[in-house]
Amino acid sequence: MSADRRLVAGCLLGSFVGTEAPAWLLDCVRDGLGGVLLFAQNVVDDEQVARMCARLRSARADVIIAIDEEGGDVTRLDARLASDTPCPAAFGYVDDVRLTEAAYAELGHRVHSLGIDLTLAPCADINSNPQNPIIGVRSFGETADVVARHVTAAVNGFRRGGVAVCVKHFPGHGDTSDDTHLGTARIAASMTTLTDRELVPFRAAIAAGAEGVLTAHLVAEALDAEPVSLSAPWTELLRETMSYEGVVVSDALDMDGVAGGRGIAGVADAAVRALVAGADFLCLGSNFDESMTSAVIDAVLPAIENGTIARAQLELSHKRIETLRADGRAPDVTATDAAQRVAAGAIVVDGQLPPGPYAVLECRPRLSMASFNVSWGIAADLAQRGWTAMSVSATDDLDAVCAQLVAAAGDQPIVVVVRDSAVHPWQRAVIERCVIAGRATVVVEMGWPGAWRPSSATYVVTHGAARVSALALINTLEES
Repeated sequence: MSADRRLVAGCLLGSFVGTEAPAWLLDCVRDGLGGVLLFAQNVVDDEQVARMCARLRSARADVIIAIDEEGGDVTRLDARLASDTPCPAAFGYVDDVRLTEAAYAELGHRVHSLGIDLTLAPCADINSNPQNPIIGVRSFGETADVVARHVTAAVNGFRRGGVAVCVKHFPGHGDTSDDTHLGTARIAASMTTLTDRELVPFRAAIAAGAEGVLTAHLVAEALDAEPVSLSAPWTELLRETMSYEGVVVSDALDMDGVAGGRGIAGVADAAVRALVAGADFLCLGSNFDESMTSAVIDAVLPAIENGTIARAQLELSHKRIETLRADGRAPDVTATDAAQRVAAGAIVVDGQLPPGPYAVLECRPRLSMASFNVSWGIAADLAQRGWTAMSVSATDDLDAVCAQLVAAAGDQPIVVVVRDSAVHPWQRAVIERCVIAGRATVVVEMGWPGAWRPSSATYVVTHGAARVSALALINTLEES
């Protein structure tokens, strides 16, 4: 590999298909690939991940291995069974930073013990728009002060656990109504509002020592018409105004917010633009192969040769990326019950729970790309306990399913489980049908609780659908 190709490769965070590192990827690592990002489809269990990380390091010891491990609804290590770490919204609701730091220290220690250097977490987004389709319970809260103090605690915890952190999605994805996986998203707030609200948690994370900041593909019109991840003015604000000296990581470049539905050609174009804007480490996206990875490198090389991207800039990026390595980090972690305490403390019951057992109707909305393959819910667990449990999706005949559930319930009260009903309003129709039948006794929101509340039912909020929160909810229902 030529010197320039190694220079470009060192700024790429690649990916692969499968649960074993393929030969082409190992060759890329030997030839200078900066890092490898693990996704849920690369994970079987902790033992397999540890073996895979060791295999990658056998190709080159200083390769950066990263994972998108937020815990809660966005987990790669526990996608099959769901996470034993609550969602950030649960931590923000309980609002005990000691518990937040302790839980994230344990999660960080687990990540570190597998041989992983970096987690693309925590989210520093403020969920100021409850109809946001991509953040929701991934946020610690809806105000800058709550989010800032828990982002600080999470950063401290992860770093105590021995893993570097990359806070996201700069400058804040919480006040959007669109998903950058699918297209353009915009923030219309003024620069004054952004400075006083969105940027506050990022400043806190930087002060706490966050090694990375991940830039979002949204357009923040107050400063630039380009997506932030491709914007030199936004990089300059981060570097100069906010005095950030760490690694600037792009969000996944295969997202349509920058790739524009043009496949690898769109990814390659976005890679050039992100480097021109000052990014250090480019997250390519999931399920890349050798030809796709090579195509990105091929696209960047002419920009180096014609001087659009300076070699010195990429050399500096390499030095920053080296700071993400975890081999010199000594974990400082004590096992606690912090996660369980937060999950239990975040269960909020508004009204009187009738005695169980219940008949359960679980709504299954289509989830965002960030968490679509993560297991969640209580219906399966309760069915194993002998309870009547059914599920329903937006494409089902809602009248028929609700009537079937009501008939199967007999004399039992009904629980309707919803998730992000503010974003997926068809779930309200399910609730209303059960209310009309006179049987919707309890509604459980396992996503972000919006302003809407059912008027004729007890209302329960879990602040997330992590496994630990689902178990806490089941305990609450069984004890009623």
